[in-house]
Amino acid sequence: MFLGSPNGSFKLEPSTEAHPSALFRKHSHSTRVEVKLGDSGGQVWMRVKDFGVGFDSTARANGIGLAAMRERLRMVGGSLRVKSSPGVGTELTAEAKAMTPATSSHAA
Repeated sequence: MFLGSPNGSFKLEPSTEAHPSALFRKHSHSTRVEVKLGDSGGQVWMRVKDFGVGFDSTARANGIGLAAMRERLRMVGGSLRVKSSPGVGTELTAEAKAMTPATSSHAA
């Protein structure tokens, strides 16, 4: 899903299942989620932090969610960092090379 607009802004509707806060509420049981976006040195990044139940990020995963995120980011030369601890919450940081509309396969 390409969410960009010509002026660089975008909006995610909270009711959308793909909205970061909806995804985090489902898994973290958190009532608060912070989403930050930025760019630096030709990279774009997104940091999503919840204040929910957390998990042991060193334990073997039960699902494919984080693995799928890592794979999608890897395919565009990006990476995913996960920080989580039981009872503390979770922070995900996704980074990838910035793409211009001319280099994006999603450009209109």
